[in-house]
Amino acid sequence: MPEPEHALVLLRLLARSALGTEFTQYTSFFTGPRRAGETSGPEAMHIVLVDNGRTQMLASEMRPMLRCIRCAACINHCPVYGAIGGHPYGATYPGPMGSILTPALQSLEVAKDLPHACTLNGRCQEVCPVKIPLPDLIRSLRDDTWRRNLVPKPARLAVQGWAWVAARPRLYRRAANLGNWALRLWAGPKGMIARLPLAGGWTRGRDFPAPTGPTFLQQYQAQQRRAADERCPQPHPGPHRRGARCASAGVQRHRRRAAALLPDASATQPTFTEQDTSPGSRPWPPASADRHRRASRPDGGCAGRGRGLSGGQGPAGGSRGCSRSRRPGLGRRAGRHGDRAESRRWP
Repeated sequence: MPEPEHALVLLRLLARSALGTEFTQYTSFFTGPRRAGETSGPEAMHIVLVDNGRTQMLASEMRPMLRCIRCAACINHCPVYGAIGGHPYGATYPGPMGSILTPALQSLEVAKDLPHACTLNGRCQEVCPVKIPLPDLIRSLRDDTWRRNLVPKPARLAVQGWAWVAARPRLYRRAANLGNWALRLWAGPKGMIARLPLAGGWTRGRDFPAPTGPTFLQQYQAQQRRAADERCPQPHPGPHRRGARCASAGVQRHRRRAAALLPDASATQPTFTEQDTSPGSRPWPPASADRHRRASRPDGGCAGRGRGLSGGQGPAGGSRGCSRSRRPGLGRRAGRHGDRAESRRWP
């Protein structure tokens, strides 16, 4: 560190990221050889810097890994390390940091399997105090193993076959359903597979669990259907089409709008004639009912041309009803244009 203040900042960062403590307890400070007048200390001090491949890392895309302060925060949050421990990594540093440091400091040929011991969930990058892009570096090492032909040929063929199937969604769904059914049938009632072709490295030391339910795509589609049913609680005739409007939701919306416009609907709703209340008549939109009520005269006649109710004898004069509308309280102009304007909003 250039100054002691810089070292104190990193030491506090190291302790809080590793153990959650205020300060570390295992730090040693070397201030050089013993000076004149001091009673303790070394007579001479020599510092040996071991490169061990760090110069190559400095010139490559692995350069951000040199910022690592060895706090092990990425190890504490790694699901792979939590499942298998540190011994399978076969080196000093396990976890995500070991999957990068070991191939970089030794060689990718020796530690070609370590970059694949990662789920790429990104949690290690989130908790890293110095913000090292660990998932990106691991993905870069995977690309290097592929370009250098370090991946075994059966694995390369398997990946290429999976990529060909995954590029065809319909075939991928059918293959996933078939594989799910075959594994459950192979496992039997116990739900565990003792021997499985192409998975001998796994089954030699442990049993392979069979799928316990539907595939991910099936669960996702079922979740989407449940969400559509919650948005449309009343039964909807026919299948739900993409972009279609839920009829019951529209009815509920108009009911809420009517309640806001007409607080006391029983006292302000105009009367219907037998022709208007027939089973085949069109229901009144809430907004138009409010406007018609305000446009109607208190005695029940049509506002405007002195005409009574449609098809009846209105007290406002004249024996003819509104000529352009079958609704009470509409004049000639309102009947011609009002229906057209309301028909665009009413389902």
